[in-house]
Amino acid sequence: MNARIDKSSDFAEWIRYSLAGAIRPFPIEGGVAFLQKRLEGSWRDDIDAHFVAEIATLNELQTGFGDREGPWQETFEQTLGEGGRGWCRHDVVALHSPATRRVVELAKVLARNLPELPDGDVVHFDLHHRNVLRTDHGLSGVIDWEGARSGDRKFDLVTLYCGLAVATCELGVADALHDRVHQEVRPETLLIYAVHMTLRLLDWAISSQPTLSSTAYSNIALR
Repeated sequence: MNARIDKSSDFAEWIRYSLAGAIRPFPIEGGVAFLQKRLEGSWRDDIDAHFVAEIATLNELQTGFGDREGPWQETFEQTLGEGGRGWCRHDVVALHSPATRRVVELAKVLARNLPELPDGDVVHFDLHHRNVLRTDHGLSGVIDWEGARSGDRKFDLVTLYCGLAVATCELGVADALHDRVHQEVRPETLLIYAVHMTLRLLDWAISSQPTLSSTAYSNIALR
């Protein structure tokens, strides 16, 4: 994780990406400390076309800044085939209901014949709207870079779209982002990303948000 945070900080500084200033990660007993400067603004659930356009512009800046040395392909082989550690957990999702169990079954089938995934960009890996801070003047920064890695930047657009399940969107915004994702991501790649995100969001909803309908996540991610 230390190396990933280091690289995301270097990347952001190089292209003037909207990221909180940070000191280099340093070891502490039992882990690694990472301190960021507090940014102005806060996340909001209201999403309009201008917000999505700003995120799309930032996303394009991530192109080609990856090193192709990270385990991008292996990430999806693991999460779809076996589940993740603390996230995308197959047992949690499969035991919830017959519908969620079918998502796990689909993931395992896909993992057995995974296509080669695009690579070579910087990926935030958790770029939903609640990780974007805004002020009255616009976007002030992107936070929560702990999972950043090399891979396919368009995965972040898929993440952004899936997160709209808990947003209040201006009319037409979700459909426009849906169409953009389908135009820019190959169908076989998009299916992998969508099932991964469905597993991830179902795990989160089942474990952390018992009053939130997990059906909403399944429907929007697999749409």
